[in-house]
Amino acid sequence: MTESTFIHTQQELEQFIELQEHERQWFAQAPADALPFMASRYYASLIDRDDPSDPIRAQIVPRLEECSRRTGETED
Repeated sequence: MTESTFIHTQQELEQFIELQEHERQWFAQAPADALPFMASRYYASLIDRDDPSDPIRAQIVPRLEECSRRTGETED
């Protein structure tokens, strides 16, 4: 059996980086209609593990705030 090219779970992501508490919230509290998490293992390997402000990290790690819809936004 080969390892998947993609990361789908919090546990898999934490093999690459240590998540901060606010980052773990999405995995624990995301609404049922939230898009599923998926990131390539290669892209996750590019994250600077020692930089919580790493721009690649910001692109990969979902935030709970992204689940809220604001006035004027459409459901897509």
